Amino acid sequence: MVGGTDAQAAPLAEQARALGVAARFTFVPAVPPGSVFLYHQMADVLVTTRSRGTNTPLKLYQYLRAGKPIVATAIRSHTQVLDDSCAELVEPTPAGIAAGIRKVLDDPDRRRALAQGARRVSRERYGEAVYLERLQDLLARLPVGRRPVRATPLWDLLGRLSMRRRPVTRAP
Repeated sequence: MVGGTDAQAAPLAEQARALGVAARFTFVPAVPPGSVFLYHQMADVLVTTRSRGTNTPLKLYQYLRAGKPIVATAIRSHTQVLDDSCAELVEPTPAGIAAGIRKVLDDPDRRRALAQGARRVSRERYGEAVYLERLQDLLARLPVGRRPVRATPLWDLLGRLSMRRRPVTRAP
C-alpha cells in the first residue's frame, strides 16, 4: 500500500499482523510524483476507494496507463472514466472493496483481462494520439482569420437599451 503517513499506515499494518497476512503487504508512505509510476508497476492491483463525489480523480488516468488491474468503487467520479472492461467496479463499502480485490487477485483470467482493458482504454480514449486529434479538431473550429460570431447579443442589447433612456418628465 502506497500513500498516506506513518500514522495512517500503522493501524493498517497492525490489522494485517492480527489477521496473519502482514507478509502479503508492504506499507510505503507518500512518494514523490516522479516515483508513482514505478510503484504502479510493482503493484498486483491498483485500488481507488472513494465513497462519493463527481470529480474524476486524476490518478485514474495514471492507473489506466500503468496497465494493471483496477478495483474502483462504482460511483460517478470513477464511472465517468472506468467501465467493466478495465476495472472491477464495486460497492463503495469496505466489504465491496475487499470482495473486488479478492476477486481480481484470485482470478488470473480476470486480472489479465482488466490489465489489457486498462491499456486499451488508456490508448484509445486518453492516449497522446487521441489528445492531439481532439486538439486539432478544436483548433479547426476556431474562427481564425474570421470575425468571431457572438453567441448572444445580450451585452449589445443592454448597451443599446441604456442609450435609449427617455428624458424623465416630472409631474407638475
